[in-house]
Amino acid sequence: MKQIGQKQEQENPRTNAIMGTFVMAVGCLPLLTGLGFIKIQGAVHAPLYVLTAVGTAFVMAGLMVLTQALGLPPRSIAARILGFLLICSFLTPFVWLAFFSGQPLMLRLAFGAPVVLFVLLYLVRFIPGVKVISVESSAASDLHSTFDAKKKKIARPSRKL
Repeated sequence: MKQIGQKQEQENPRTNAIMGTFVMAVGCLPLLTGLGFIKIQGAVHAPLYVLTAVGTAFVMAGLMVLTQALGLPPRSIAARILGFLLICSFLTPFVWLAFFSGQPLMLRLAFGAPVVLFVLLYLVRFIPGVKVISVESSAASDLHSTFDAKKKKIARPSRKL
């Protein structure tokens, strides 16, 4: 099991490129259906923009994997824009279900509360003076070493036969 502070082994870029392309291809069906290029027989129980958002989420996820396989740094502006578009398109079906679907109140609360919490936690990053702990930060490694020290102090009872 990898520890937080340890470097991960480099993944195969070819495998990542294939996986990214596959995920993008999976997203093309709902995306093209939502845009009206593929006609659906029967009833659709959500607006077409929800299908478009689901397809866009898959396409953005595949693009992120593909761009990392091609060598784009994860903290670049393009990667951050792709990540923002991924989050927006991922949250769209939940926002529709929670606020616009007309479902019973408990179902709307069950889907709406996590969406609102996620958006608030995302927006906290932009408050001046608030630091977000990342895996690479020293605060995260300090937290991990503190946890390891506490874990070692706990004495486990030995079994006597």
